[in-house]
Parts: sequence; structure tokens; C-alpha cells
Amino acid sequence: MHYFLFIIDDASRGTWVYLMREKSKASQQLKKFYMMVKTQFEAAVKIVRSDNESEFLSRPMLKFYEESGIIHRITCIDTPSIEWKG
Repeated sequence: MHYFLFIIDDASRGTWVYLMREKSKASQQLKKFYMMVKTQFEAAVKIVRSDNESEFLSRPMLKFYEESGIIHRITCIDTPSIEWKG
């Protein structure tokens, strides 16, 4: 495996790591994660924060966010992806 998708729940700090052979599989894996959370935890993914990679900014993914009611945020270049609440 050459790539990974790292997902962190901001509320619980729960962490999931998905290993992938191809970078292009990230969007599919995110959709599978969304369904897993919905089914197993009876919860909703509300916000997805990602970098500027095309896998998360493609037209099909933007449509997925909109249809699922997900807010998509993009991290700034060269900054940590942690969102501070204070």
C-alpha cells in the first residue's frame, strides 16, 4: 500500500486509518466510511476537512457532500489540520 486515508473524529478523537494502493480510492473510502458511521453508530458526518487534493474536490464528491448535508472545509497550506475550539 502506498497511500492512506486518516480520519479523526473531532469530538471523541476516535481514529480510523485506511490503507490504499491508489490515491484515487480516497473518495470511495470516504463514502464507505460515511455509510459505516451512519449504520453502525447511528450518527451523521457533519463536516469533512481535507487538504486541496483533487480526490476531495471533484465534481462527484462536491455533489456527495451536498446531497449528504456535509460541510466540506479545506485546510490552509502548511498549517496543521487541527481546528481549535476555545
